[in-house]
Amino acid sequence: MTAFAVALDLLFADPNLAHEAWHRDSEGQFTRIRIIMRRNDDVTTFGAARLLSDTTRIDVRVADIPAPRPQEQ
Repeated sequence: MTAFAVALDLLFADPNLAHEAWHRDSEGQFTRIRIIMRRNDDVTTFGAARLLSDTTRIDVRVADIPAPRPQEQ
C-alpha cells in the first residue's frame, strides 16, 4: 500500500471529515460507503450577471464504488 492510499484511508475513516452513506446500484442493492462532503458555491456568469448557486459535491473512494453507472443513487 502506498503512502497516498494510507492517507486517503485515514481521511475517509476520520469521523470529523467523512460521513457514512448508502449507495443504491441499478439493481436496487444497497452498499454502505464513506463520503466526504464539499459545499462550495458555484458562480456562473450569464451575460453581465453573476449567479451564485449553493452546491453540494461529495468525494467517494473508487474502492467503494468501482464501476458507477448512470441512474444509481
